[in-house]
Amino acid sequence: MKSIPAIISIAFFFVCGAYAQVSESMLARLDLVFEEYMKKKTQQIVFMQTSIKSVIYTANYNESSKIYVVKGKYSFKGALNDDDFWVKAQAQIRNGRVLSGKLIDANADFYAQGIGKAFGAALGQTIAEEGSSSGYNLHFTNNCSKKVKLAIRYKDLSGAWRTSGWWTFNPRQSSYLLLGDKRVKTNSDTLYYYAESTDGTYYWGSSDLTTKLDGRTLKMRKVVDKSGDTNWSISCN
Repeated sequence: MKSIPAIISIAFFFVCGAYAQVSESMLARLDLVFEEYMKKKTQQIVFMQTSIKSVIYTANYNESSKIYVVKGKYSFKGALNDDDFWVKAQAQIRNGRVLSGKLIDANADFYAQGIGKAFGAALGQTIAEEGSSSGYNLHFTNNCSKKVKLAIRYKDLSGAWRTSGWWTFNPRQSSYLLLGDKRVKTNSDTLYYYAESTDGTYYWGSSDLTTKLDGRTLKMRKVVDKSGDTNWSISCN
């Protein structure tokens, strides 16, 4: 079998004044999606809002999964008492939809109202596509023309390392990893994987980690993705 290097395609775009590398039109679309999402979430806590404003500080694009990870600030006034609030958050956006959100910071007035924790919980209740609010998802893309099966070693939400497999991917298939009907979750930015074509002609691995699964010794490759959800892909080109 031929060993093929993985393609981890993570392109970073920083939005900062004249040095912005995201087009103005794309930034404007991302800002609209971010603002609408933040408004929806904050209205669960402070329904009546005025003077709404949002700004995106950074946008991080993962080409293999087509996901933008944006960090921004959403500010507004409480219409009833005219208090000023601002909240900083991270959101993952794909195809104009927010897949997940995470509270980063908020101003003292926001927390003083005793609603900071409640908002953090509300922000964690992401839209239906996300499913569970805790931890990050694992998203894999098979860019090979062969059907492949995948095994991983990852750190679960309790902090324990686990080895799991096998997931089968058709050619060009892209999907989140599931265990049963729930997405595999991690709080770590690092995982290890091994993949092979079902016809035995290709495999993807490395000496980064050696582990056992189903009586087999697997030499796994390391993946690090600090953008939020872990997204990676393989190719047989």
